[in-house]
Amino acid sequence: MFFEIMLEALRESLLTMAQIAVIVFPILMVLRLAREAQIINKISSYFEPLTKRLYMSKEATFPLLVGLVFGLTYGAGVIVQAAKEGHLTARDMLLINVFLGLNHAIFEDTFLFSAIGANPWWLFITRFLMAILFTYLVGRWIVSREQTKGELLKHDSLTN
Repeated sequence: MFFEIMLEALRESLLTMAQIAVIVFPILMVLRLAREAQIINKISSYFEPLTKRLYMSKEATFPLLVGLVFGLTYGAGVIVQAAKEGHLTARDMLLINVFLGLNHAIFEDTFLFSAIGANPWWLFITRFLMAILFTYLVGRWIVSREQTKGELLKHDSLTN
């Protein structure tokens, strides 16, 4: 009995990983091709005013959009790959996670809750605006801490 349960769990886990890989690998390939063809720069330039106001770099735009559209499971692969390649700063990664943590599965959740009677526009707009607000506040807090640390370091170097 125990062995059968463990075997079933292993089989289902492997099946889930394979399903995720079937989606994530093509996304990562498209990301690589888009980066090489400078498409990422064009997309990032279009959304740069928003990401800049959220204290993120231009390079954070594409992983943020992938996470928003495809959700955390699939977006995580793109975010991890961009971080490994050195395109994202620690601040970018934190702010992407704040935004997506509040706004993940926005399309799926909106469809699901609409099916049981929720107003889709109210749900979508409220979640999106809350994610923007909290990401902005966290970004502002991080920048103020960075500036304070910079001033402290500058002050320490002047006094020594």
